[in-house]
Amino acid sequence: MSSLQRKFMSHAENLKKRIEHPGGFNNGADTAYITFLHHGEEYTVTVTSNTRTLTASLWKDSKCLETVLGKDGVLFL
Repeated sequence: MSSLQRKFMSHAENLKKRIEHPGGFNNGADTAYITFLHHGEEYTVTVTSNTRTLTASLWKDSKCLETVLGKDGVLFL
């Protein structure tokens, strides 16, 4: 796993925690995002939850570089 992928997954896990609540995921879709620098270049991580489904995506210059899917609060790489 590259250092960019590690940062992506770390940010995705942190964002996932921000949209969770004690009873599980919020009903309906919620999205959280963060923009960060990696080797001087700007990237954005988005995490969207919809009931039990998760999607985490890594973006650069409005292009999706990678998407990770998850279920029941667990992201799969």
